[in-house]
Amino acid sequence: MLASVSFEKGDFPDARKLYEQALAAQTAADKKRRVADIELSLAELSLEEGRSPVEQEAVIRKAIKVFQQQKANDSEIQAWRLLARDFSAQDKAAAAKEAMQHARSLAAKSQNVEIRWRTAIDAARVETAGKSAARSAAGISARKELAAVIAKSHQLGYGIVELDARLALAEIEVKVGQTAEGRAHLAAVEADAKAKGYNLVVRKAVSARG
Repeated sequence: MLASVSFEKGDFPDARKLYEQALAAQTAADKKRRVADIELSLAELSLEEGRSPVEQEAVIRKAIKVFQQQKANDSEIQAWRLLARDFSAQDKAAAAKEAMQHARSLAAKSQNVEIRWRTAIDAARVETAGKSAARSAAGISARKELAAVIAKSHQLGYGIVELDARLALAEIEVKVGQTAEGRAHLAAVEADAKAKGYNLVVRKAVSARG
């Protein structure tokens, strides 16, 4: 979908316009699953734009119900992941971990390797939300899992997944006090993402470097 390309490039106005055009077309065609998919993408876009996470929560929960009714497991995984991110934005750590557990349990059964990897990346962020958590056994496990995702996604040519995983790992390194190493890795992620036109990753890497 062209909207997804605009989103990854960090062109939020164009992404919103394209998503809303697609939403209107799918709503007119009464395709409930596609409508829910697009509404979920709009909720993710809204979170990236800094809009109210409370408002997005209702949209995401509605989408989850549709995906459950349609038995659209991979879409449901994405919705639970986004709900976990939404809760994190609301500083609801326990709720974020619970939502991520739903995503994890579904992802374990998914045949889509990218969805499994993206779930692992989001789970690592949720598990290491606080400094103490990042240094915990769960935090160490999350870093090992990210390293595995980086290696596998690089091997199979999933460039944007690899960059996201590298970004998450570098964020954790900064959080646990490996500041110089983490910032060096963030600078490398920023440079590689810029070269590939993934401006959303560039923006996140710059923000994480502080």
